[in-house]
Amino acid sequence: MHSIYSLEVVASKLEQLNLSYLAGSGLCMVLLKIDNYNTFLLNTNQQECWALKFTVVNIAEEISSEHYTCDVFSSDSDKFVLLIKCDETADYKEFQNQLEPVLRSIQENVKKYISLSLSIAYSTPFKGLEHLPMMYSNMKNSILLKLRYGHQSIISPYMADEIDTDNLMIPVNQFDALIGKLLEGKLDASKQAYEKISTQLSTYNYDEVMTNLIHLIYNIYTSVVVKYPTLKEYATLMVKHFMVELQNIEVVVDVDKLMNDTIESLCQKVTNTKNNSEYQSKDYIIKSICDIIEKEYSNYEICLIYIADKLGLSPNYIGHIFKSVKGKSIAQYIQDLRIEKLAYYLNHSSLSLEEILDKVGLEKNNYFYTLFKKHFGVSLSEYRLNLVNKGL
Repeated sequence: MHSIYSLEVVASKLEQLNLSYLAGSGLCMVLLKIDNYNTFLLNTNQQECWALKFTVVNIAEEISSEHYTCDVFSSDSDKFVLLIKCDETADYKEFQNQLEPVLRSIQENVKKYISLSLSIAYSTPFKGLEHLPMMYSNMKNSILLKLRYGHQSIISPYMADEIDTDNLMIPVNQFDALIGKLLEGKLDASKQAYEKISTQLSTYNYDEVMTNLIHLIYNIYTSVVVKYPTLKEYATLMVKHFMVELQNIEVVVDVDKLMNDTIESLCQKVTNTKNNSEYQSKDYIIKSICDIIEKEYSNYEICLIYIADKLGLSPNYIGHIFKSVKGKSIAQYIQDLRIEKLAYYLNHSSLSLEEILDKVGLEKNNYFYTLFKKHFGVSLSEYRLNLVNKGL
């Protein structure tokens, strides 16, 4: 349960903890973040994880306390906050020149003794406890600039000025060029087209880059499915994998690796599909649809969408080519087959009507009787009477 305290109460509690300087002095906030944290978690058990984080705090506090009055606090699961007492009126450049070697030393010692990489962002000097939440939020945004500067980077407050704050608008012709080469299965040309996009990513902030990557993969997906409907299932899995991996992206190198891996996989799949004429042929798809219907006509759920999901194709696509070849819709084909099977069981079995209807996937209702008469030209009772007269 969270509690809200007045600044006076907070000041009193800080005094009890020998942290009074946080309330009355100028401060600089430093945020330390473990690089590749998800990989770190996969390779570390809970007890080791706790011990390593504790070691980071100790190293950071021991090195920084040689130069400043300071304290280190564990923050989010992958972050630590170092609060340093400083003179907010002092020359900032001089303060920066003193601070960065200290932060570099923390990085080097953490890397040396526990093999962890840290990225670090630090603030301009400020004063007042009320500014801590806002400053922490700013630092979490600043640390995302490592997308451009890489792991083990030290991000100063003014590095943000080097990032383009406008919306990232990758030219449509560059998107189209990449997608066009992908649809042709041309690997080298696809990678070259992506390189033109990649060069722009590092100049924008994290959110803009992520937004454009999601937009790009969605456009690739829709283009692939339209041109190669048989690749729908693969394309869906490709997007799911891409979105999962995108959550682990920290630096531009990660972005490029994910995109190039996706491009290689997709080009290979497109090439295989283009070379496999049988797989692409209408005859193959029609046969597959008929096979599913023949096996599952008794299933009440079978329909256009059900079959499309089975084949990994779009409903509109298979509906169009089926009707163009068979001269009837898939729904009509299913209905006709069920009626034929119904007639077979009426003629060759002693099953009750209810049992027969269950076998062929039809329900006993007014529509069924109307359908029966429309198909056979007589009512069900007349049809049965004719069978009796024939001795069947």
